[in-house]
Amino acid sequence: MQYKHQKHLPLGHPPRDNFFGFLTGHILTLRQHRLDFMMESMIKYGDFVEMKLLNKKTFILTDPNAVGWVLKYNANTYPKNTPGYKKVSKVIGNGVFTEVGDSWKEIRKVLQPFFNPKKFDFYNQTVNKVAQHTILKIRNSNVNELNISHFATEYTLQVLGKIFFSENLGDEVMKIYEHLSILIEITENQLTEFIPLPFGASKKRRKDFKYSLSILDNLIMNLINDARKKEFDSNNLIHSLVKACPEKDDQFFLDQVKTLAFAGHETSANIISWCFYFLGNEPGQLDILKNELDKFSDKKWIDNEDIHSLYKLDHFINEVMRMRPPAWSFGRLCIQKDIIHGTDVIPGTLITISPYLMHHNPRLWKNPNQFNPERFQTDDIHPFAFIPFGAGQRVCIGDRLARLEIKLILANFIKQIDFTVTNYKDIEMEPLIALRPSKEILIDLKFK
Repeated sequence: MQYKHQKHLPLGHPPRDNFFGFLTGHILTLRQHRLDFMMESMIKYGDFVEMKLLNKKTFILTDPNAVGWVLKYNANTYPKNTPGYKKVSKVIGNGVFTEVGDSWKEIRKVLQPFFNPKKFDFYNQTVNKVAQHTILKIRNSNVNELNISHFATEYTLQVLGKIFFSENLGDEVMKIYEHLSILIEITENQLTEFIPLPFGASKKRRKDFKYSLSILDNLIMNLINDARKKEFDSNNLIHSLVKACPEKDDQFFLDQVKTLAFAGHETSANIISWCFYFLGNEPGQLDILKNELDKFSDKKWIDNEDIHSLYKLDHFINEVMRMRPPAWSFGRLCIQKDIIHGTDVIPGTLITISPYLMHHNPRLWKNPNQFNPERFQTDDIHPFAFIPFGAGQRVCIGDRLARLEIKLILANFIKQIDFTVTNYKDIEMEPLIALRPSKEILIDLKFK
């Protein structure tokens, strides 16, 4: 069966690696400059491209109809159990982000009530309090320069602490971030590794991985155990999980929390960082947002009701996520024969979907490399052309919460503090598991 709106597109074949391409396919070129090569291939060879990773075939899809087919209309044929997700699961466990099949359905069913829209009265109040506390902490510190990368990390982890455990994580925040970052970096190296490391280096990496994973697991398990000791609270994720799954062991709860902490913190923190980057890199955007916030000049803080009327802020954040989608590329594995764009897809074929490529596809967006929030004033955008949180049945379960915490911190930060981004010209993209800024983003502060 083929999605009826798919066109029959020719399959593009970029040239293989120099010298050893008959053996390696494209893997050496991808390891050297993955994002650039994928972008060049899309521009030159179209929206349906084949690449070889040693003896593995992967199709790169940047046509929104085919992407919709894989992620939604025929999603059961394309589960998430790719080699990449299996390696990521070694860091964050078998949670809602990495699990497949019946196990994923069970976890999703357990977690879904916690992200139900009815919960958002509680989330609105909680996120608002954390945002205000975070900004007051900066104001009281009297610092002249702020590291936005650290600021965004601390803020998003504190939000997760309040929502998951009903408590302030305090100094544990940066410890969690430090060891999670080490694990992500090691995993990223493993994902792109072609030639195995020498024994000594490989042994050291395994030792570093094991050590950081042990520290991270202990930190989070202590938080879980502390939460269990408290009186039952339906707004506490641990309490809700224990009540819904009393037969599960500690590893199950650890995996769920690690998964949500990674996905929730990494996504939101990176988007916030990129928002400040574009406020520095795009003259006039900060003034546009300040002018929109002027209608609340009589209020000290932007609250939950106010945030829904900030349409220019919405468009700005959407454009940031178009330009710098947090999950810039992800995969699916074909498990039964299918047809895409008139080409047979056999079981075992990898499907690569890159929101970054799709968001910069000139066949989908006018002047895609130009930062222009006004493009989101229209509803005339293909539903699978803009997918910063994925799409279909595996769309990010916390996308609405992520948007809320991003909007509240930006609105209140801009309202409360004058600032200048000082090093935006030095920032490039670092396409790891997530699309991170290559350096820490720094801003000069001037308090109102």
